[in-house]
Amino acid sequence: MPRDEHQTRIELINPALYLRGWGDSLNREEKTPGGTDIINGRPRKRSGRTDYLLCVLIVEGKPPLPLAILEAKAEDKLPSLGLQQAKDYMKKFNVPFIFSTNGKLFAEYGEDTRQIKDALSLSDFPTPEELKLRYETSNGFKLNSEAAKPLLMPYKGGEAARYYFQDAAIRAALEKIAIGKNRLLLSLATGTGKTVIAVHLLDKLGKAGQLTRALFVCDRDELRTQGMSKLHSIFGDNAQMVTTDDPQPNAKILVSTYQTLNITADDDEPKFWKENFPKNYFSHIILDECHRSARGKWSVILTDNPDAVHIGLTATPRIVVGGKKGSGGRNGDEEITAHNLKYFGEPVYEYSIGTGQDDGYLAACEVIRRTVDLDKKWCKKNMQKPREWYAFQCTGNPDLRPSADKLIPDFRGSKNSHYIAATVDLLSTGVDIPNLGNVVFFRYLESPISFYQMVGRGTRNGEPRGSKLMFRLYDYTNATRLFGEEFKSHAKPSKPDEPLEGVESPTPSYGDGKPKRKIIRVGEQQFTIQIEGEGRSILCEENGKEVLVPLEEYKQTIARQFEKDGIEELEITNLFDETEVWQAAGLMRWWG
Repeated sequence: MPRDEHQTRIELINPALYLRGWGDSLNREEKTPGGTDIINGRPRKRSGRTDYLLCVLIVEGKPPLPLAILEAKAEDKLPSLGLQQAKDYMKKFNVPFIFSTNGKLFAEYGEDTRQIKDALSLSDFPTPEELKLRYETSNGFKLNSEAAKPLLMPYKGGEAARYYFQDAAIRAALEKIAIGKNRLLLSLATGTGKTVIAVHLLDKLGKAGQLTRALFVCDRDELRTQGMSKLHSIFGDNAQMVTTDDPQPNAKILVSTYQTLNITADDDEPKFWKENFPKNYFSHIILDECHRSARGKWSVILTDNPDAVHIGLTATPRIVVGGKKGSGGRNGDEEITAHNLKYFGEPVYEYSIGTGQDDGYLAACEVIRRTVDLDKKWCKKNMQKPREWYAFQCTGNPDLRPSADKLIPDFRGSKNSHYIAATVDLLSTGVDIPNLGNVVFFRYLESPISFYQMVGRGTRNGEPRGSKLMFRLYDYTNATRLFGEEFKSHAKPSKPDEPLEGVESPTPSYGDGKPKRKIIRVGEQQFTIQIEGEGRSILCEENGKEVLVPLEEYKQTIARQFEKDGIEELEITNLFDETEVWQAAGLMRWWG
């Protein structure tokens, strides 16, 4: 009887790798939390996967450098069977080599050859030294050189202080810096820790003696506070926040907003900036949420520091295709992406929402599409007294009483009040609300960049980390049409026609197949509208793209997975019960 995959690994693959110099310290396991299936409107955790990284030790006492992914298959499988799977992981792990083996033969693909080699004897598997030489030749620098030194620096807190994709993003950036590239773009989905990546990146550069003075700049006070907190945890008092009263000229890491630096587009002369920060003052500049920031007069930061390494962080960097020329969303996205891609070039590393959800690092998303809803107050209808500040207006208006900066912390903690934030743009970028359970779209959107940023408010997986597995996205304006292969800008959708009272509405094209209608009278005018349940879908990833999978198709996929996993007698024919948006938002729970 042929060995299964586990036996093949233990009895055939591991011994062969040891003979070729790949000991336990060079064969690292990376385990993911595992994604989430949504059943009966509730999350069901999947088991994660274990990936094997082949690493090469360059300097004694320093962590080994990941160079390859190894995919193991059962003894009776073709050796190349796992190659495509490993190839998918190639970019995720930022490694130049991938291998697949059945314990006797192996197949490989390398960025240096761009060719697949199959049916090679496992006794001829490349040694660590051979793989190191291939890496150096391909990248154009020696791993024991000063340029490569940051790649070998340990993480503060050890390897457990980062996720695999954060490590991959950091290595991708450091590799480009090592070959002299000084304009870098990192694109990772909201909630994946771009600020954490920036902090560890600066820390490795500092430990390697390559960081003189760095500027971390953003365009909101909330982002500045978040950035400062994470930077201070690594750099201590060497990280300082710039204020108009104190430019912090002696700090190693400066954290500031563009407004504080006096270089916003509204200012004719950036006097504060010019007086306190001479040319080439910084060795490294990080632009947080650069899809909002790297344009207009703000570019003086970059032009005044031409010798510095410029690093842009964003969740939405891509090109704009399709759509209606001249539309507001289209023009805005074109301006943003043109500046990002023209200045930084293509991202050196990307990690999408779909990948993050599949890995289990981001919360799963159930999309519930509806038409525009005008409803009576729930409390009045049910003769309940609402809690104070249950729902609140969240804007940047300084005259708002109380101000948003005082409301957001309670909203984030959801301790005593402030469970529903009504806002336009304030929570679209960077503001962390890890336990946010629902995102509701009442606004018509044309910009896919704005859409992805808003969706990103819900993808964080909770506090403590991993405590939230899913969130719901209620779509009243067809905003979810912006999920797609790329960030595409389309013409503004027409608002759904208000159906006449008593007139039947068409059956939805997907969902449970039953029209959901509700007649509501609002206020003294007795205005009557009709609400249509437009259907439900689940956000999934197919071939590296985010797609909305209709409920019925999703249920069939889950059923097949249950059968594959050997799980029996599970009711999956009625996965979802229709619920009102307010129930899903948690009002029933909070009103007791």
